Amino acid sequence: MKNRPANIILPLIIFLCLSGISVVLWQDHAEHDEEIMRRHTETTLEQIHVRLKDFMEERLSSLEVLADRWVERKPPDFSYTRYRQFAEAYFKHYPGFQAINWVDTDGFIRWVYPEEQNYAAKDKNLHNHPETAVRESFARAEKGRKHVITPCVKLLQGGLGFAAYWPLIYDGKMQGYINGVFNISSVVKLRIGKNIFDEFRLVLYEGDRLIYQHGFDKELMSSNRSVRATREIHFSGKTWRLELEPLRITAKNELAAYLGLENPTLLMFLFFGLMLSTGLSFLLYSFMHRMQMYQVARDHALYEVNERKRAEQEIQNLQLYNRGLIETSPDPLVTFDQKGIILDVNGATIKATGKTREELIGTPFADYFTDPEKAHKGAMLVFETGDVRDYELVIKGDGSETIVSYNASVYKDQTGQVVGAFAAARNITDQRRLEQEREVLLNELSDKNEELKTFVYSVSHDLKTPIVTIEGFIGAMREDFRDQISEEQEKYIRYMSDAALKMDALINDLLEFSRIGRLTEKKSKFSFAGIVKEVLKTLQPQIGGPSGKSSGYLR
Repeated sequence: MKNRPANIILPLIIFLCLSGISVVLWQDHAEHDEEIMRRHTETTLEQIHVRLKDFMEERLSSLEVLADRWVERKPPDFSYTRYRQFAEAYFKHYPGFQAINWVDTDGFIRWVYPEEQNYAAKDKNLHNHPETAVRESFARAEKGRKHVITPCVKLLQGGLGFAAYWPLIYDGKMQGYINGVFNISSVVKLRIGKNIFDEFRLVLYEGDRLIYQHGFDKELMSSNRSVRATREIHFSGKTWRLELEPLRITAKNELAAYLGLENPTLLMFLFFGLMLSTGLSFLLYSFMHRMQMYQVARDHALYEVNERKRAEQEIQNLQLYNRGLIETSPDPLVTFDQKGIILDVNGATIKATGKTREELIGTPFADYFTDPEKAHKGAMLVFETGDVRDYELVIKGDGSETIVSYNASVYKDQTGQVVGAFAAARNITDQRRLEQEREVLLNELSDKNEELKTFVYSVSHDLKTPIVTIEGFIGAMREDFRDQISEEQEKYIRYMSDAALKMDALINDLLEFSRIGRLTEKKSKFSFAGIVKEVLKTLQPQIGGPSGKSSGYLR
């Protein structure tokens, strides 16, 4: 009987020891499990951060490329057909847009794509948008003539989202705006896999405003509130706060009723056996669970690496596409840094200079012009004023020279810092040759006019000589035969004198006519009745004849 308490105490001590060991092992595992969950949560949060940030930056950059391509075509084409082609291509290659719209200069959304999902926004005036943030953002885009992104607001199409406005400026004039619209829910669902939604509760804020949430219909593990992870996402001036928490998985069974645990002794032994088996099983489960977590993390890392490679390949393809556009230009195109050192050239530049691409890159921009000092001054001028237009230079090649009209503007990085300048040189050699030929022709015409002027003066002098002689003889006749001249004879002499004076006036008018284009014209008033009287007086001999009768010249 004395041994019974010892028999009871020993199993109890062993039970307590095994229970204590199991509890200690379980607690150690719980801490490791929580740490793994925390790391898994942070890794998943980082993946979501990278996906959303890269996704939004890529889409916004694609809108900027779309705006540049919209206005770069010459002659310009701002038709609905061209807009539709751009919108369809971007929806195909860059999923995630709610809409790509075209807004006119008055703020009306004229064209929307796709129309079925975005018809509610068509022909709406952004100046009258129900959201104040949209009206203010669009006003900034109009005033600053640069792209603006709105805060998250309630969209006209429904749901929360934001919009970006890219001004379309051609030849210094506003042509409208490219409007990209993003639905937050669509963007998040597109970039985050279903497995993440199954495992985590996700909350997204912009400032203090809740813009997206998922998983609030499921119960959180009480111990996992300390596992919550937070990360900010920054892109294009916007800041989102992302919060992530693990979800709880529960299961129900009726095992206790099935086993009939009403007997305390069986319950004690069952509890001891369950504790021991549970401890061993729990260790095995911990090992497998950790391996699974590591495998999931590895798979996610591999997926992210593949996504990055795919994104890099898309960027490389886009660069090759842009290179193709540059190489098709018949004009020399050059980029150079703020010191005037060449960074890149196209094929037309290689042809004009007679140098290879490797020989050109890294050398001073001004070295390939006949006047390097003027070329360097023009290269530096673009960084002072932002752009240069119609700056004439002469490119020197292998035994040839090309006259060009140099146009350049600066380009910036994502932070707004000036990186370098982009220059285009339009060949105007033929234009200058034609201008020189025109100048030669004008000089020849001027010489011919001088010769004509000299001829007119000479002819006028020769014609005036007999007129002066006639006037002299008429004066002598009147002086010598004053008493013998009858009234009728005096009338004829006066006709002769008036005709001579008229001839002199015609010669003077001829001289005046030869000066047309060199003298300033003067307007004066005259009497039409006086002209008629002068004409009748001049034609009097033909009208009356010597005997005062009609001579038959005029009828």
